[in-house]
Amino acid sequence: MEGNYKEEKAQDAGSVVEQAMAGEPPAATARTADTERATAAEPLTAIEPATAIEPATAIEPATAIEPATASPPAAAVPQSAWQVLRSLIDINWWRDAGKTAISFAPYCVVPAVFAMLSGSLLQISMAVSMDRLRHNPVEFTDLILAMGVLLLGTLLGITFIMLSFGAWLVRLSAYSVALIEAPTIASLGSLPGEARKSILKGALKAVEPKRIHVAAVLLWVTLYMMPPFIIFAACVIAKLITMESVMGKVALHLPDFVGVACYAIAIPNFFFLMNYSLVALVVAACAPLKPQKAANIAFSLSMKYFFPLSVVTVFFTGLSMAIGAPSDLMQMMTLDSLTSNKDINLKVVSHVWQSAINILLFPLSFTPICDILRPHLHDDLQSTKSSEYAVVGVATESIATASAATESVAASDESAAAGVDAATRETATVETTNADSHQGGSET
Repeated sequence: MEGNYKEEKAQDAGSVVEQAMAGEPPAATARTADTERATAAEPLTAIEPATAIEPATAIEPATAIEPATASPPAAAVPQSAWQVLRSLIDINWWRDAGKTAISFAPYCVVPAVFAMLSGSLLQISMAVSMDRLRHNPVEFTDLILAMGVLLLGTLLGITFIMLSFGAWLVRLSAYSVALIEAPTIASLGSLPGEARKSILKGALKAVEPKRIHVAAVLLWVTLYMMPPFIIFAACVIAKLITMESVMGKVALHLPDFVGVACYAIAIPNFFFLMNYSLVALVVAACAPLKPQKAANIAFSLSMKYFFPLSVVTVFFTGLSMAIGAPSDLMQMMTLDSLTSNKDINLKVVSHVWQSAINILLFPLSFTPICDILRPHLHDDLQSTKSSEYAVVGVATESIATASAATESVAASDESAAAGVDAATRETATVETTNADSHQGGSET
């Protein structure tokens, strides 16, 4: 009996092995408890760990998008200085210049407010201090109070006028850059409002880093202006000391030809000083030159276009007096009216009004000046901007390439980490299975 049982057991085991090797499911056979325990005791063949997933081939970085090449700027339309003067009677020119000035007006509010505060404080402090000194005898406390008010008003007035002067220099420099860069004023006036404001805002941002350069150019210009200014001041003083309305009974009586000679010398010097200062500001903002060379170029351009620029100066000075407060000029012709406080409120109002109209008048006055100088400065300004665009383009391309390489490395690292995690999970599964098999065998 025992021998027959062993033979049946061997035959059953052999048939199970043959079916497993053939890939067929084992037939359901009636197994005894001993057969099941013997089969469970055989350790399972360890599952080979899955081959680690090879990291995905790194995606080649996409070719960096080349920065858009700036379209070549439109060339400046050739226009002579006398053609520019004729445009002052062209309604289309005034429409385009007015649109551009109005778009730029919000940036001019701050310097106009500073100028208004400066003039008003100086006028009020002078009126208050002189009022304290008009009655006799003057008390010591009134003298101290008058001096204190005058000193405080003068300090505040000088502070605000310096702030206004600096702010106007930056604004008008930016406005000049926008005008010189455009082919004509008509090209700016024909743009939509938002596009025009964007150009003006960009010009203001471009000028901000040039403030020190503009100041250096104007310093050289100031040195060059000293000789003609001394001549102009001497002629003015020589004329004033002969005016009884100014000096009263102590006025000097000089031959008539002295007065004529003073006018003949002072007027050309005055126009030269005005023209040179305005041209120098435009050149400083637009020409990529060293300060001294920029001052020299401005000097030569001022001499070359002396008469057209003088006509522009006369035109806008007269326009300012016509729409401003002409009475102020008359009030300053005598010392009595200058120190009088009878119209103090009117004078303050005139300062407010003059500052308000300067918000539009100053940019408008620079428009014909930039039209005259555009043929000389347009190409220099555009070449400077092209160089800046090239530098920015190279930097942008380098940044894009570095970013793509970084993304590629990150993708490779993620793929490798995923492969390692998968292999680790497969190994842990095999170890768990083997542990369960050994535990079953030990129980058997």
